[in-house]
Amino acid sequence: MKTIKILISLFVFSVCIAQDLTFFAYLGKNLPASTYLKISQDINQTFLRFDGIKLSDKSFEFPLYYGFKISYRLKFVNPRTFVELEFIHSKVYSNPEQIVRAVGIYRNALVDSVIRFGDIVQNFFYFPWFKLCDFKLWL
Repeated sequence: MKTIKILISLFVFSVCIAQDLTFFAYLGKNLPASTYLKISQDINQTFLRFDGIKLSDKSFEFPLYYGFKISYRLKFVNPRTFVELEFIHSKVYSNPEQIVRAVGIYRNALVDSVIRFGDIVQNFFYFPWFKLCDFKLWL
């Protein structure tokens, strides 16, 4: 699944733990863009792609949208190279009542039409995600 997210931080806390190690914590709001979703169920012979799925967030419902990141500079590689470990609690949901385009195979029958999203997918959401490792090079 690919999505473009705009994150607005309301509160950012940053502390330098050591010369090359920094800890960040933040609260904010997620403004998710429309996306697509692919599902695959071998047992039902279903392989579908849904386009134009509108997403909404629940950033200010408990627990709040928040995140933290630990960043370490790898100056032995390059003074502008960092490795990061990040956790983001971003709650994003779809509306099963929305009308989307479905293309693929549904229960061994070809589908290429506009349908109600909830007729096939009753509930779709994603939240917390965890980036194990992220390398950044600042130019």
